[in-house]
Amino acid sequence: MFFVEEGKGFHYINNDIVRISRGDIFIIPIGVEHVLRPSDENNQLVIYNVLFTIDYVQDVFKEISKFQDETLVEWLSSNILLRNDNYLHLQDKKVQCLNVVRAMFLERQKKNIGFGLMLDAKLKELFILLSRLDTRDEKDTMLAGFTKDIEIVISYVNENYNESITIADMAKLAHVSERHFSRIFKNYMNQSFTKYLQTIRIEKSCELLENTNLSITEICLQIGYKNADFFREIFLKKVGKTPTQYRKKTLQLI
Repeated sequence: MFFVEEGKGFHYINNDIVRISRGDIFIIPIGVEHVLRPSDENNQLVIYNVLFTIDYVQDVFKEISKFQDETLVEWLSSNILLRNDNYLHLQDKKVQCLNVVRAMFLERQKKNIGFGLMLDAKLKELFILLSRLDTRDEKDTMLAGFTKDIEIVISYVNENYNESITIADMAKLAHVSERHFSRIFKNYMNQSFTKYLQTIRIEKSCELLENTNLSITEICLQIGYKNADFFREIFLKKVGKTPTQYRKKTLQLI
């Protein structure tokens, strides 16, 4: 791996020419030919290299597998263990990875007590940060061009939560397929559309339980549910109390 600390220039790798500057990161398999060139004499490049063996990565792979972190395991597998002649290019705009690499460099230079363990810990931290960075880039790409449409959907749900709302209807509103809508909504809101709609409805039901004398069935209908038993089940899962228990607790606090 190498990290651009300072300068601007070009990275010639395989048949690609990539413009580089501070924060650029490349993961390159051994054997892939690549050349770095500064853009001019005033933009000398400062690069950190981090070298490691496949055997080391395999040990890390086994260690992470114990924690059942499937996303990280998959990222390590596809981007390092199985990356043949391809390279991965990331951009660390917040220089989080650079901070870790600098710390590794100092550990290597000073060789204080335990520096080997510290380097091991820092490299594992680096793998995690890189995987998060790569995942976030994918998320940003997925959401590109859809942010406004998703915000329109959210606004619609907040205003019309008491109506019959389906994923199919919201997909049409966002001008995408149902499958793609479900994916981009979950990436944008960190929860499925169904769970978001349930949350909004339960929040509204709490307001009605606190501020009105409407029956549970009437509240159920007002927030968009037709089945009172289903409403009670969802409410219990979300709030930890039944609607009746919640109302009694609220009255006790007044």
